[in-house]
Amino acid sequence: MEITTNKPWGREVLLYQGSGYAVKRIHLNESNQTSLHYHEVKHETILMLKGKLRIEIQESGKVASEIFLASGEHFCISPKIIHRMRSIGEDSIYFEAQTDHLDDVIRISDDFGRN
Repeated sequence: MEITTNKPWGREVLLYQGSGYAVKRIHLNESNQTSLHYHEVKHETILMLKGKLRIEIQESGKVASEIFLASGEHFCISPKIIHRMRSIGEDSIYFEAQTDHLDDVIRISDDFGRN
């Protein structure tokens, strides 16, 4: 099962969904970023495959921390954590393993005008 969804920043490929979790392969184009968002219940684990990624964590409307990942590194994101991912210097490819809540996205801001 592979379902590809094009995004303004790249694309995501749903590789598996079932048994309470889902796995996506995310292709984030060079110097692009996802929306600033959070999830009510979804847990995510990011595993870098290629490139470099900056994960921005915000609290009270300000950047609270930045996590930088390279190939082979991972990071877990709990529900209600405000975050966004940005590719650094080249296209980034990573796996996103998550609980099976695909529509659990609350956007705060977006470079492409999405709500």
